[in-house]
Amino acid sequence: MAKTATVFQENDFPRRDWFWLDVESTFAIATGPAEMPSVEAVRAVIRYLAVADPTSRFTRRIDAVRRTRVPVPLAEREEFLSAAVVGLDDSPAALGEPAEDSGPLLARLAELCEEGTGDLPFRLFVGQRCSIMVFSHLLGDYTGLKFWAGLLRYALDGGRPVDLIEHGTRHPLPRALGETYGRRPALLRDLVVSIRGGRGGPPGQPGVRAGEPPALGERRPAPVAAQWRPAAGAGAGGVRRLLERSRAGYMATLREWRDQHAPGASVISVLFAATLAASETAGLALADDGIHLPCDLRRYLRSGGPDFGNFVERVTIWPDDPTSPESLGEEMRLATELGQPLVRQAIQVAKTWLPRPRHHEGAASPSSPDLRPWLVSWGRVPELERLRWLAPPEGRFFANARSGGRDEGISIIYVELEGVLHVRAQFDDGLYDPARVSQMLSLLCTDPIKVLDGRPRQRTRSGQ
Repeated sequence: MAKTATVFQENDFPRRDWFWLDVESTFAIATGPAEMPSVEAVRAVIRYLAVADPTSRFTRRIDAVRRTRVPVPLAEREEFLSAAVVGLDDSPAALGEPAEDSGPLLARLAELCEEGTGDLPFRLFVGQRCSIMVFSHLLGDYTGLKFWAGLLRYALDGGRPVDLIEHGTRHPLPRALGETYGRRPALLRDLVVSIRGGRGGPPGQPGVRAGEPPALGERRPAPVAAQWRPAAGAGAGGVRRLLERSRAGYMATLREWRDQHAPGASVISVLFAATLAASETAGLALADDGIHLPCDLRRYLRSGGPDFGNFVERVTIWPDDPTSPESLGEEMRLATELGQPLVRQAIQVAKTWLPRPRHHEGAASPSSPDLRPWLVSWGRVPELERLRWLAPPEGRFFANARSGGRDEGISIIYVELEGVLHVRAQFDDGLYDPARVSQMLSLLCTDPIKVLDGRPRQRTRSGQ
């Protein structure tokens, strides 16, 4: 009797990953100067994971057409490792001195983003004092930093990388929905009331009642009159990336200011408000049509959240005063408390079951791009802090880049390493003046208290 092939369901992409297959967004992250392991030592850690966790997303190839993760046969494992983990020339001739001038490193990261990862889950580059990891949104969210740092640490120190083995429920989204609304069904009612009642949203937007946000799951572009507008003189160009870092003790300074002036707000709200206040001081118009933020949906699970993978969803808020930590924090709290990003991802997943529309000649052109800014905090990364650093906190660098960026809103990513804030801005320099973006980053990282204390009181989106 002929044997039939077995298809392992665990190799299939969860429905929540299908969206990222179509997005094709790639990140490249880099850090140093730190003592680095050998390429072979990193490969040895992945060999262990391939045996200890055979269903790991990090040890299987990606078949985007069949929407599956393909196990790597033992006979092909060395070929896989040779492609996934390679050496890096991080000499000054190749990357300059990133802690002093990030330009050459950011250019290299941009190149790697455009190259992508092919059918590999990630690409990891190991130099003498620097490492780079390239991965797609499909592989994971900010948890990719934990895996990257873990590989480097275990390759240096030895030991079994048990915390790199994936755990958590296989179906986190249904479980999160059940835990959120099953126990508190009134939240779902409140969410619907909030949408229908028109909380948030730009005043007087054409076709929308004043204060009405878009429906969940809808991708509505920001109206031209409400975008972060470039300063005069910004012309057609390409995607630019700028990097800035603060002095040591930066986050402690923000906490002290928060305790004195906005005790009910989170430190992240203070950071975002300082960013928007600095942008205003630098002459970059604020986004009156809302701000995009990522929300980690693991917050809706009491336990069993996925260690890795992409379990983040967008939330858009419309604070009355974008430079106020209290106003920002209140909008963030309401959106997350009602489960807005959780329901939004459920809607996105439901759409994957629908047949794709056919595009015919003469069909309506795509809607105008969404130019709302993205504020993305990756927070503090303890795993990276445990590397064998070769410089004090103020002398280290953390850089990142993302593919795309043309005709998009400016995106700002924050990472904290031992009290130092590392900030990257990515933007279309045909829409945003690089000099003003640079000024905004400098103000944010050198004197956030000045821009917070100098912002107009009782500012509103309408400017009144």
